[in-house]
Amino acid sequence: KISLPEASAEIDNSDESPKTDDREVPEPDETLAEDKATPESGLKASGPRFSGSFEAQRETTVMPNVNGPVDRVRVEEGDFVQKGELLASIDAKDYELGVEQAKSSVSAAKADVETLESEFRRMKELLEKDAVSESNFDKLKGQLKGARAQLSKAKIGLKQAKKARSDAYVSAPYSGTITRVSVSSGDYAIPGQVPLVTLVETNKLYLRTQVPEEYSGYVSEGAPVEVAIPAIEQTLTLEVDRINPVISEQ
Repeated sequence: KISLPEASAEIDNSDESPKTDDREVPEPDETLAEDKATPESGLKASGPRFSGSFEAQRETTVMPNVNGPVDRVRVEEGDFVQKGELLASIDAKDYELGVEQAKSSVSAAKADVETLESEFRRMKELLEKDAVSESNFDKLKGQLKGARAQLSKAKIGLKQAKKARSDAYVSAPYSGTITRVSVSSGDYAIPGQVPLVTLVETNKLYLRTQVPEEYSGYVSEGAPVEVAIPAIEQTLTLEVDRINPVISEQ
């Protein structure tokens, strides 16, 4: 039994050539020209015939977000992966150290704030008794404000360090099939420069076909189209999802 992925049709009148095989695209069957369908009925099985190709809805080149040696590639070409599944890992030792250092910075900043807060409360009581000058109190108040700012900065640094550590483990952004693995263990990952893998969403496909100008008035969005797939000897009825209203120069 053969299961087909969900699919819809796209009519393309642009000058972008469809991804078909090397066979010549046949001309419309002139003997059936009088049996053209109306926009309401779509292209009938007995009407003009055009070649097309199924295309994935999304294709993504997965790039790293952090630098470092590739520790392990966990997929191979042809593997189907689920969203969130680990694809590759980058050596995370330095990023682990970064998290520990950021935690230490937060702890030190928090201790400074607690110390100054205690001193602030004590001095405030003394100020109410006129035992300290207002200028000294204001000075301490400013120090406390600065310490709290440092604590906030340290917390942000910790979040950034944790994100960098997390980015060392590259996961699939959506479910799909791995069509290309571009790195291997030991390669050096660089954000924006070194692709890791190519992922294609295969649970939903589009059929793209080109329609000659003289037939463009006989298709419309939502119209049904019968699609014959010789490779699996099946015929599907799809709906036109969208039309690219550009006339090809060819």
